[in-house]
Amino acid sequence: MSAMRPVNLAMEWRARRQRELLKIKGLFVAFVSGSALSILSLAAFALLIPDLRVEKARQETILKALIDAPEESMPPFEAADLENARARCQEFSLAVMATGKTVPLQAWLEEMQAQFEHESGWSVNLRGGAQDFEAIKAYSERLRTVGLFTEVTPSSVNRGETDGASRFEIRLIAPSQASAEETE
Repeated sequence: MSAMRPVNLAMEWRARRQRELLKIKGLFVAFVSGSALSILSLAAFALLIPDLRVEKARQETILKALIDAPEESMPPFEAADLENARARCQEFSLAVMATGKTVPLQAWLEEMQAQFEHESGWSVNLRGGAQDFEAIKAYSERLRTVGLFTEVTPSSVNRGETDGASRFEIRLIAPSQASAEETE
């Protein structure tokens, strides 16, 4: 037989009551601390609002100054530098146009390398192919007759073994306005 323990109802009731009071006390502390944190954050935000207004006014002032500022009509470059750059762009465009427009129907360009050298002007290397040597010769003559290039030198010409097409490399020199003025 198992021994039965006597139940003390008063002690049991008191223990249950204390547990309930502890739960209520914990909930109350959580509520009070949450309320205190909310009030503190509202107070901090209220103190921050004037700073936000000052920052907004400062940003609006800067934006208004940027909008009202007169635009600079000229970039911060010297007029001589701009003129020199324009001349070089035109010279390069002419060299590209001359090399592209004078290609015979039997020839094609594969690569063009252009380099500006201050002493001599534009140095252009052309690589391409043609169906026969006559097309390469005609292309070289056309480049000479354009009058833009002071030097037209076929660097290499060889015939491909598999397809029978000829490969060529031509070096061109186009004097620049600046290099022409320096030599005078």
